[in-house]
Amino acid sequence: PDVKKVCPSILLISKEITEEALPILYKTPLNLSFGILKAHFEDLIAPELLRKLRYINISDTGVRHLNHPPHHCFSGLCYAFVELAVILRPGHSLKSLTMDYASSYLSVHLKECLNDDGRECGIKSWNRNLLRSLKELHNIEKVSVAIELSEEVKQDLVSSMKGPACSFLSLPLHVRQKIYGYAADPNDGANALQRATKALAFNQDPNFQETTTPTIFLLNKQINEEASEIIYSKPFVIKDLYPMVNMTFLKLDDFFSRYVFKKVQHLELHLTDHNHLAMLYAITSILKRRRKNNLLKSLTLHFSEPRSKRLILAVNEYYPDNAVYVCMRSLNYLRGCVDKVSITGSMPECFTAPIIHNMGLKSLNEMAMPVKVLNEHGREVDVHAVQGTVFYRKYRGVLADPMDQRMVTD
Repeated sequence: PDVKKVCPSILLISKEITEEALPILYKTPLNLSFGILKAHFEDLIAPELLRKLRYINISDTGVRHLNHPPHHCFSGLCYAFVELAVILRPGHSLKSLTMDYASSYLSVHLKECLNDDGRECGIKSWNRNLLRSLKELHNIEKVSVAIELSEEVKQDLVSSMKGPACSFLSLPLHVRQKIYGYAADPNDGANALQRATKALAFNQDPNFQETTTPTIFLLNKQINEEASEIIYSKPFVIKDLYPMVNMTFLKLDDFFSRYVFKKVQHLELHLTDHNHLAMLYAITSILKRRRKNNLLKSLTLHFSEPRSKRLILAVNEYYPDNAVYVCMRSLNYLRGCVDKVSITGSMPECFTAPIIHNMGLKSLNEMAMPVKVLNEHGREVDVHAVQGTVFYRKYRGVLADPMDQRMVTD
């Protein structure tokens, strides 16, 4: 049934009467003999009034348990304390809180399975939720818990409810660090990118979720600094991307902030489509802006595509071809920003080794190694020499051997 909440008439007469009546109202005990079942406290009593009450008593007194266990009154009891904890957690005026549940069946049931870790049941789950909610309430002068629990559990519960709330910053640092690891994960955006490429591969519209700053970074400066050290120490991994459709690569900004690339310490890219290398432009442009005291500790690029063997076996073709080179050369000019670089996969060492060497240089003025590619005979050919040929211009960027007989001047 609907409950119509109204203000008592006596509180509407005059200001003086209201001031005299309110203390009496606050001291009047709130008695709930059967919980609130599946209702909500806010639908019964205004939260502002609940926070000013001095005494709350919840029990199953006078209730007949007609239904099968777990009884509705027990679930109502649990609902009541879950709702109560949510409302009173910010602040309350409670002096006494009483919980009384005298069902004989529940007593027997809790004795049998509550302390049995190998047994799962509904009442056991309800009881855990009940204890978790009660421990969220603190600074209550008098607490009475009359339910079939072990004395150790009761004492721990009463002590927690009578004592002050534990501040998060009062926890040991190693405990806070474990919590930070669950509070946020930079890979959430990478996982969203993977799901979007999958949707495009199956001709579906990808889901673009709004990117927001994790709440853990908005609490205070100390927590922000502690959390950043833990969260951004996790490897940031982009992998399992589906092949591109219609030569359209999704914007990285739609899935995570570019600020992530300024903070992460380890970056891993596992790509299987040469079109995915287009993201290197955006990534390297951000990594260049990292300060000298905030270098990227490791960059791992594993690139393995099926067309590499086909290009090498084809006559007068080279690998990596221009489609790969024009993207990879952005790494070639990323100097002094990464401590450790690893490039593995289908690209030959004569191509990756110079890039890794050049990335280790401190400035562009230092001598850079020339990047080379492999032809079908396994011979190394300088990329820049190949690009200057007529054959390269004629065939729109296909890298070719400058010694090939077909390379004649137009």
